[in-house]
Amino acid sequence: MISSELQTASPSTGLLHNDFSPEKPYIVDTTLFAYGVTISTVERCRDPYRNLAAGKDAALPLMYYFQDYVNRDAVYNATGIPALQALFRVMTRDASNHMDRVTLLRALGLLSRFCRATIDSVPVDERFTFVTTRQQDHDIVCRDVLGPLLGYDGTDAPDSTLIKCFEESFFPGCDLTQTGIETGPSMLSGLLGTEKNDAIIQADWNFQSSALEGHLLHACQFMETENGLLGLVPKYTDPGDVVCVISGSSLPVVLRPAGGGYKHIGTCWVLGLMNGETAATVKEGDIERFEIR
Repeated sequence: MISSELQTASPSTGLLHNDFSPEKPYIVDTTLFAYGVTISTVERCRDPYRNLAAGKDAALPLMYYFQDYVNRDAVYNATGIPALQALFRVMTRDASNHMDRVTLLRALGLLSRFCRATIDSVPVDERFTFVTTRQQDHDIVCRDVLGPLLGYDGTDAPDSTLIKCFEESFFPGCDLTQTGIETGPSMLSGLLGTEKNDAIIQADWNFQSSALEGHLLHACQFMETENGLLGLVPKYTDPGDVVCVISGSSLPVVLRPAGGGYKHIGTCWVLGLMNGETAATVKEGDIERFEIR
């Protein structure tokens, strides 16, 4: 099951107005009859780790998906936040609007993970001499990581411009200088892992990166719906499946139309559905009965 530990309310909160209404789930023979609403149809599934070659860093295909999504959608329309922040919150299963120190550190740590994986992917025989390696690393990450994700090309002063790009592309309205995070001239070096002053960033990310990547690698994939929602779904979800909010369920569910009813594929985590938002837009006539076999 996809963890819901960070959510503050059930997706179905307020969906049915009467606790004793007939729209409660019940079972007849081998069929579950449940009531709720269809949110949207799955349009695209993306498993960044599919066909990942042995020995390859799993951070790279994840970064490529982030870049592709940001290029297609600059803003996550369901909540109005930047696409990059939406991806981050889906990956960390954080449905809050928090921009505290811990959240910012984890976001910087993810960028650091992408930067270092990109550098490590460059064959040793293609690198310059040791004297120029740092400048080359700088050019590589600006071209392949920070440019596509943050719009930072490295041509201006690295400290102030990089900070501004991070704040505008990731968390508009945040001020890194107010969090106690060191944002001096060596911030880029911290992302590259060549300076120790930002070691806390990498340490914080490493604390959970293996668990997060492992969860994605073995259990989940990213999903985009026809109406623009983004989330995590079971790996065996296919385009054409539907995302639904079922009364009483602590998570949205993925159902597959089959034989006049539905097959239960699994639970999912969708940004913009996790705190009872469905009840604010659904009308009584939108509630339908699902026959789940």
